[in-house]
Parts: sequence; C-alpha cells; structure tokens
Amino acid sequence: MDDALLSAIFERLAEKTLLPEAEDLLLAALDGDDALNRQLDSDPAHRYPRVSTNGTGASEPVGACMRSVTVAGFRGIGPTATLKVAPGPGLTLVVGRNGSGKSSFAEAIEVLLTGTLMRWAAAPTVVREGWRSKHAAGDTEITAEFFIEGSGNATVCRSWAADSDLAQSTAWLQRAGEKRGPLSALGWDTDLKEYRPFLSHAELEAFFGKPSELHDLLASVLGLEDLASADKRLNGARKVREDELSEVKKRLDVLRARMQPLAGQDERARACLTALSGSVPSKWDIPAAAAAAIGKTVADGGAIAVLRGLAQLTPPPAEEAAAAIADARSAAEGLRDITGTNAAQARELAALLDVALGHYQAHGDGDCPVCGNAGALTAAWRTATEENRDRLRGEAVAANDAFEEARTAARRVAALLSPLAPVASLEGGALD
Repeated sequence: MDDALLSAIFERLAEKTLLPEAEDLLLAALDGDDALNRQLDSDPAHRYPRVSTNGTGASEPVGACMRSVTVAGFRGIGPTATLKVAPGPGLTLVVGRNGSGKSSFAEAIEVLLTGTLMRWAAAPTVVREGWRSKHAAGDTEITAEFFIEGSGNATVCRSWAADSDLAQSTAWLQRAGEKRGPLSALGWDTDLKEYRPFLSHAELEAFFGKPSELHDLLASVLGLEDLASADKRLNGARKVREDELSEVKKRLDVLRARMQPLAGQDERARACLTALSGSVPSKWDIPAAAAAAIGKTVADGGAIAVLRGLAQLTPPPAEEAAAAIADARSAAEGLRDITGTNAAQARELAALLDVALGHYQAHGDGDCPVCGNAGALTAAWRTATEENRDRLRGEAVAANDAFEEARTAARRVAALLSPLAPVASLEGGALD
C-alpha cells in the first residue's frame, strides 16, 4: 500500500477512537483476503502488526513530458501516424474532427504504458477484440518519445505480432545513449495503477452523473482503490457472519423449545437453558452449555453420574472383544485341567524350594526355619535342593504354560475394561 495513504489512515485512527478489534480488522482488510481471514480466525486479543510509514517506500518518480506518439495498426489508426506535442508543463489540447483519431491516440498512450485499457475491463469480448485496426495488415506498434527530467530523451515502444492478442505484447525502453531495457525501469508501474492519468470520455461524464459513479471515479483517480477493496472485504466478511448467526439463532430457538419440557426433570436441560437464555451471542455461556450437554458438570454424584459416564464410554470393537473372551475361557479351561496334576504339584514345590533357597542366600548355613532341625541348611543342602528344584521345574512345564496363558488372557481383558475404571470409581457407581 502507498505510504501516504497508510499514513492518512493512521492519522484518522488516532483521531477516531475505535475498538482495538476494529482497528485490527481494518488493517488486515487493507492487506488482502488472506490477512483478513487470519485475523478473523485468531484470538480477539491478537493484535494485527502495525507497519510504520517511515519514508522507506518507493521513491517518487521523476517528471516527464511527452514529445510525440506514433501509432500503427491500433484502433482507428491503420497506416503509421504520428502526433507531435510541445514538451513542457501546462495543458495540451488535441483538437480534430470526429473520426480523426483523437481517442485512438489517447488510448494508444494508455496501452503503451500499462499494457491494457481500463475501460475494457468489463467490456464484452467482441469489444475487446476490436483493438487492432481493420485498415492495416501486419504488426501493431505504438511508440512514444519522452523528455525525462535528469536523463533527457527516452523512447518507449510496445508492439504486437500480427496473430497475437492484446495481452501478448513486447515492450522496451531506451534512454538516449543507453541500451534498451524493460519498461519497468521508468518506475511508473505502481503509480500508473494507483493514480490513473488516463480517463475516457465515458469516465469524464461521470463527473456529471450519479454520485456513486462520481465517488468510484474519484477513488480511482486519487488512488483509493485499496480503501474500496478493504471496505468490500469487510462488508463481505460481515455478511457471511450475519448469515451464520441468523441460522444459529433459528436452530437455537428450536433447541430451546425441545429442552423446555425437560427442564423440570433433567438438570442438564436446566443448565443449558440458563446458559443459552440471552438474546444476543454476548449473553450466551457456550462453555457452560457444552459442559452440561456432555456431562462434565454433574449436579449429583449418584446413579445419574454413573449412567452418564457409561453413556460416554466407547465400546471396543466386537471382534476384539470376542477374541479376548475366547482366550479367557480357553485359559480358564486350561487351569481347571492342570489343577491336581503332577505338573501342578511340581510347580508349587518348585516355587516353595525357590523361597527356601532365597532364605539360604540371605542368611547362610543354619537351622531349618520350618522344622527347627539343627544345622539342616548347609552348602550341600543348597546343591541338592537346587538340583531337586530344577527337576521339578522340568516336570511343571505344562502347568507353567497354562498359568502364563491365563495371565496373558487376563491382561487382554483388563485392557478392554480399563475405560470403565473412572466410572466404577464414581460414588454409587459400583458395577454389580
């Protein structure tokens, strides 16, 4: 954005006190649709960055006066024709009869410097295709000679091949004594768009037409399109949100009507009605309504709390639950089958001998702590007991496998039941 325009906006903001949120939205809208959408989606406390205008923007272009313009094959000019003017300050009038090419020369200068005609932006295709003269064949070319302050004479040229359209042109600039370069070297690109020096006859008539047309024209001439675009973006964003709010209010009326009969029996309905009782969004307590609806706040800690907790549980997949149950049943049958067998007895005896060996490891030689037999625990006893334990472990393989299968099945079932723990721990929530 132009520094002068941005400075003027900051000055007006200093004079007219706006809410911080309104200032942020205005500045974001001036920077484009994406910036405005990001600001609208951000936290209200987020401030939009202020860009200071410290004169670091584009420098003011140097002054220039036109000496002549030469046109071939453009609009009403067929064969090459040249219009010469006296370079210097002041007003230059070009006078001629109708059809003599005055408008064609004027439009040729605009196309030469900008590459397009503004008045054709919304024109039908058939009108835009009439830019090439019907009275000449071959290429189209527009050339102008300027006197530029500080650098002297310069020539600007834009040309089109015979089969190209208006947007497919080649342009160059050549200052006296220098090689050809791009047209952008003039430094006029931004200013030609923001401060249009080219006004058609129809645009000039707007000064005497409707106030709205005059406003749009003045905004264009004064380079205020950025403000108009920002205004359009803000109005568009407001319209979208007003429509969304209107729809929410309609749905809220229906929701209130459905909750009203339940308010006498269900504290959730009463809480939601209280939270959403306001007529405007600023009066609505959305977090409170959401908490009541999903059961995060419970008036009593009894059966209703348990039921709410159960209602919020997500059951495991049916296939996974069925497989876990089948494993648990299989493990239970395995434990029943091993009970009372030699393998089960060997497993129990091996565990008992492990405990005895642990006692010997901790205390060394001594009396038996079970039967009291003096000097029963010795190094020889340890060696014999370890051999006996290892033999029993070999005999207990089937029992150990059955118990390991049971532990694995129990862990799998516990994992599926773990979400129930918070509900089961609620007061009055014992799962019978």
